Amino acid sequence: MSLITLSAGFLPRLPLPGPRLATTLAVLSLASWTPLQAAAPQVIESIPANGATGVAVGTTVVFKFDQAMATAIPVMASMPGIFVGNIEWTPQSVSCVYEWSGDGKTLTCSPIGGLPANATISWRLNPSGSMFPISNTLGAALLTTTGSFQTGQGGSGCDPDGIPDDWGSYSVFKQGRYLQSSAAAPTPHPETPFAFIASVHSPTAGPDVTEASVTPPGGSQQALDGIPFSATFLFMSTPATLAALDAAYPAGVYTLRFTQEGEAQQVIPMTMSTGHPPIPHFTNFEAVRQVDVTQSFLLTWDPFTGAGANDMQALQIMDASGDTVFMAPDLCVPRELPVGATSIEVPADTLADNQTYTVYLAFLQRFYTSTETVTDMNGVGMVSFTTEMTLSTGSGGETEAGEFIGYRLLPNGNPELTLAGTPGGTYTIQRAGSLEGDSTTWSDVEMLTVDGSGTAVFEDTEPGKSMPLFYRAVAY
Repeated sequence: MSLITLSAGFLPRLPLPGPRLATTLAVLSLASWTPLQAAAPQVIESIPANGATGVAVGTTVVFKFDQAMATAIPVMASMPGIFVGNIEWTPQSVSCVYEWSGDGKTLTCSPIGGLPANATISWRLNPSGSMFPISNTLGAALLTTTGSFQTGQGGSGCDPDGIPDDWGSYSVFKQGRYLQSSAAAPTPHPETPFAFIASVHSPTAGPDVTEASVTPPGGSQQALDGIPFSATFLFMSTPATLAALDAAYPAGVYTLRFTQEGEAQQVIPMTMSTGHPPIPHFTNFEAVRQVDVTQSFLLTWDPFTGAGANDMQALQIMDASGDTVFMAPDLCVPRELPVGATSIEVPADTLADNQTYTVYLAFLQRFYTSTETVTDMNGVGMVSFTTEMTLSTGSGGETEAGEFIGYRLLPNGNPELTLAGTPGGTYTIQRAGSLEGDSTTWSDVEMLTVDGSGTAVFEDTEPGKSMPLFYRAVAY
C-alpha cells in the first residue's frame, strides 16, 4: 500500500498481512475550509421535452443543468412509501443506468429494457424528502423539478402510491440500519446505524412552511432546520447505539408542529407503539455469492414476527451504479410482497452476469398515516429496520486491490476520496486516527461498491472528526 498526503505524494508500497487486499492508504491532514455560497442549480433542458408525445420506447432521457453538478452523489430512484431517492419515475417500473458527462452538466438516463409502450412517463428530480439531493459542486441542492412525456399514443402511467406529485409531506421516522456480511446475525451499519428523523416539506403550490418543530414524549420541543433551496424543514438525531436510540426516542406521543404562510399552526400528535420490528436477516447468504442469472432464484429471510395490519416489508436490489434493478412490492409491475412473506423469486435475466449488487430488506412498522389532516399534504410515522448484503452473479470475478486516485476536502468540511478498483467489486473503507505499528486501530466506516467504470467516491460524513486521518479500503 502507499501513503498519500497533501504535500508528500507517494511513498514506497508496503506488504499487508492476512487474506484481505488493501488499497493505497490515504492520510488527510487538512487545513480549515470555508464553505462557499452558491445559487441553486436549474435544469435548462430535458430530452425528451416536457409534454412531448409519440416518444420511441428506446429513447435515452437526458437532463442538462446550468452549473457543474456533484457527480459523486449517487443517482438513486425512489421507492414510493419506502425510500426517497433523488429521482422518481412514474411508472415505477422505469429503471435506468445513469451517467454524468465529464463537465458534470449533463445526466444521461439509459432505460434498461426500454421505456413502457403507450404510457405517460413522468420524472421528478429531488422529490420531497430526498435523502441524497442532486446538488452542484458547492453543495447547493437542485430545486424539485418535474416533467413528463408520452410514448406511443397517449396512455396512462402508473401511480405507485396514489399521492399527487405536487403534495407536501410531514413525517416522523425512527430507523436502524444493519449490515449482513456472513450467514450470522447482521451487525449495526458502520455509517449512521441509528437515527431519528422529523421532516416537513411544503406543497408545490403552497402555502409554504415557515417553521416546524417536534416534541418527543417527555422531552423538550426541538426546532426543525430549514434546508436551503429545498422547501424542507428537517431534524435528525443519530444516537450511537440502539439502546441510546430507544432511550432518547421511546414509545409514546410525538407532537409535530408546523406553520404555513397565512395558516394557523398545525399540531399533529403521532403515537409511536412500544417495541420495534425485528432486524431483517437473510437466510441464504452463501447461496447468493454466485448466482446464475440465466435461472430464477430465491432470496429468503427470517419472518417479520409481530407484524401488524399496518406494517409492511420491502426489498430492493441495486447495481454498482446505485440504480434499482428489482424491487418488491412494485405496484407498477405489479409485484406483491405480503408482510408475512419470507422469500421472493427474482426472475431469470433480471441481473447482469459477473456483477456485484446490494440487496436491502426493510421491515416497516407504521404508526401514523394520513392524507386528510392537512390540505395537500401526506403524513407518515414509521419505525424502520433495514439490513443490506451483497449479491454476486456468475463467478463474480476476483476483487483486486484498489487505489485511491483522488482526494479533497468538501465545502461541508468532509474528506472525499476517489477509489479505483475492480468494476462491481465491494470494498470496506476503514479509518484510523494514527499509525503506530501493531497498536493501530482500524474502524469500519462504509461498504463501497465500485461502479462499472472502475471507480467509486467515498465521503466521510462522521461528525466530530479531527485530523490527521488515515484511510484504507479492504477487499475480500
